[in-house]
Amino acid sequence: MDRIVMLVQEKRSAGLMRDRLANNYQVLEAEIDQSLDFSFDLGIVDESALKQTWEEIQSRREAAKPVFLPFLLVAARRNAASVTRHLWQTVDEIIWTPINHLELQTRVENLLRARRLSLEAQRLSTTDLITGVHNRRHFFTLGNRELNRARRFNRPLSVLMAEVDHFQGICDNYDYEVGNQALRLTAKRFLQDLRIIDVLGRYAEEKFVILLADTDMQGAEKVASRLVRQNGEATLNTERGSITPTISLGISSANGEMPTLESLVERADNALCAAKQAGRRCYRMERMHHDGVDYVGPGCG
Repeated sequence: MDRIVMLVQEKRSAGLMRDRLANNYQVLEAEIDQSLDFSFDLGIVDESALKQTWEEIQSRREAAKPVFLPFLLVAARRNAASVTRHLWQTVDEIIWTPINHLELQTRVENLLRARRLSLEAQRLSTTDLITGVHNRRHFFTLGNRELNRARRFNRPLSVLMAEVDHFQGICDNYDYEVGNQALRLTAKRFLQDLRIIDVLGRYAEEKFVILLADTDMQGAEKVASRLVRQNGEATLNTERGSITPTISLGISSANGEMPTLESLVERADNALCAAKQAGRRCYRMERMHHDGVDYVGPGCG
């Protein structure tokens, strides 16, 4: 249900709008000095409240970008000259008092429809359409935020690169839709096991990349071991029988001086190559030494 927050100091208007909108929307009322750092889909504000909160409203709209967060201003027509300067800068629509309830419903629904379209456009631009996880570009956007946070607070961070084993063989022996189902099943198992602060993205056709926040190499190894094991237990039923898509994983980690996210991803990919060379269905993690780097991990296959 769409959430509407009301910043309306004129009590009679607030009560009438709340009663009219409450049947179709979740209506919240906020105090003038209250931060708007919570989730909602439309704000309704009157002139008195706007004078005191316009900076907060502009800040909240800016924070929501690129998603559209609409605000509707309730104003007296006699003040048209002074309030219309806010149109499209602080607010997106104006409704004049006394309020016509059919007009109110229409303006609210139009603004919410624009909000839904904006949310859907954002979802399509940031989501991999086959698996539903972040696409590669959005992974790097979110991942760099986490890396900057780790650098600022001197926290560890690790990256896993995962690949569905013998993916091309699955597509050749069955079909590409079965291959897509294997990708979706793998993503689902990842999402079930990862924390909300971790960042999961589809990196390439059969590859996924995972950023583990506040996680050193030891912690990343535990996650990798669990993911390899659990994905080896997930069965996919097809018209030609069941298959079990397994994964191989590579791990890189950073402590102290923080490399770029691109560097961590490349290092995890190199570790993944070592896991595949060792026989697949396992993980490999980098081990730095004075001669360079090698890769260690449990038995494969």
